[in-house]
Amino acid sequence: MSANLSLNVETNIPADEGADNFTYSLSLIENKSICINASEEVVESLPPNLMFNNELLELNIPITSLAFESEIDGFLSDKNEVTLLFEELDKSITSCSGDISVEVGVDI
Repeated sequence: MSANLSLNVETNIPADEGADNFTYSLSLIENKSICINASEEVVESLPPNLMFNNELLELNIPITSLAFESEIDGFLSDKNEVTLLFEELDKSITSCSGDISVEVGVDI
């Protein structure tokens, strides 16, 4: 299974300073999940893989030199699709939860 999410990056950098002068990096800094089975036991599970612009996001390995392709209210921004790719779960699993954190930084 997969799920598509929208990742919006908004800055306070005025768009008139030029998108060509700035790029950004995206890093996956946390990706964990836990599942519970019908007996209410914690079951080992793999967190989803994250695909960003057809590139796999790996923990602590940034994707660099991403361009700001748009603007919002006069400030540089960008909008991208992130796809979560889930592994098939055992049929005994009743629920799963997890945390995903990404970090965005302006490249200088």
